[in-house]
Amino acid sequence: MRSCSASVSNVFRRFNNSIKMFSVPVRSITTCAVFLVGLFSQISGQTDYCDPTLCKNNLVHVGCGKSDNYGPYCPVDRQLVPITEEVKTFILDLHNVFRATTARGEVNNYASASRMPTLIWDEELQKLAEYNVKTCIYGHDYCRNTKLFPLVGQNIAANSFYGMEVTPLDTMTELLHSWYGENENANQDYIDSYPLLGQDPPKDIGHFTQIVMDKATAVGCAMIQYTQNEQGHDWVHQNYVCNYSNSIARGHPVYVKGNPCELCVTGCSTAYPGLCNIGEPVQPTAAW
Repeated sequence: MRSCSASVSNVFRRFNNSIKMFSVPVRSITTCAVFLVGLFSQISGQTDYCDPTLCKNNLVHVGCGKSDNYGPYCPVDRQLVPITEEVKTFILDLHNVFRATTARGEVNNYASASRMPTLIWDEELQKLAEYNVKTCIYGHDYCRNTKLFPLVGQNIAANSFYGMEVTPLDTMTELLHSWYGENENANQDYIDSYPLLGQDPPKDIGHFTQIVMDKATAVGCAMIQYTQNEQGHDWVHQNYVCNYSNSIARGHPVYVKGNPCELCVTGCSTAYPGLCNIGEPVQPTAAW
């Protein structure tokens, strides 16, 4: 399903890439539920993603049996968007600015957070996001857990357009702002205890709550771009996935309110005041 967006954020930054663009202004956005770049975790080449202990309820892991090939539904011009060091830094910075703003209590209707870690980039989470987008099928995968992160969360979104020049970084920026903008659909009650099944609010809050979850310490994202001819137009599709080291659990707090950093074991970040320093030790929450 597509929902149209009329505006593009003023904070767009452009970067050079080899992706083909088009030019008649039609656009559609879909979302579903610096220094840090040098601190990436490394992908373990030994991980068996078909290991049944990684996923509960016999769910199939997104990485099970996967290679670096594109899926059979991908058009010939499909291309994985390069996540350069600059792009990683940008994604991390925007996430951490959003988290720090929330943690300091500067968002209307939300209390400050007592212990919200600074996110770092994780290469394995990025690789698993790549497995998702390289199917060219927009949607959440069933399981993307790792040995290090047993309860991985996920945000996804898609952008479709023709006749416009929209860089992948433009799209990432707008979608991240869209996710965070869901704070207008919720309040502190949803933060203190995430709604149980069947008690969800009428509008989406899952992307926002995933971004500001205090048990998330790492993120890894991927994007694919491809073209499909629909109704006589060459539509450019951009599917975007971010995986987080921990997922929201129903009935549990998204973050624990309190004075900013008052419970941080590692102290308060100078780069992102309100967040804990990098390396804050965090235990995963229970599953959904």
